[in-house]
Amino acid sequence: MKKLVVLILIGVAGLVGYNYYTTGKLSLIPSSSISGAEQELKQLEKVFRKAQNEIIQGSRAASITGLDTPTDVTGAMREIERVEKELISLKRRIASESAKAKAERLLSEIKAFKRAHD
Repeated sequence: MKKLVVLILIGVAGLVGYNYYTTGKLSLIPSSSISGAEQELKQLEKVFRKAQNEIIQGSRAASITGLDTPTDVTGAMREIERVEKELISLKRRIASESAKAKAERLLSEIKAFKRAHD
């Protein structure tokens, strides 16, 4: 009996985790999936994080080896600028207030990162 209860709890935890990953909300049964604009916002955030990591890693590599890596950093900065432009246009199309707040936070984070790495 205990094994069955543990198995059910693990299944419920897995279902909640999957629903959170796919919808962004903690729930046992997803009520609705996120809108296209919110999905695009998540994708833009992923692209920004990847470019941000590339710049940070390029800076570390340049400081350790003493070699210059301008093409890597330049390409990543262009990607961040593209994300910023797309985010500004996306912000106008977002209906949800929470998504607008997320977009605004990401936009301010992008601007702060660009100021720090210019």
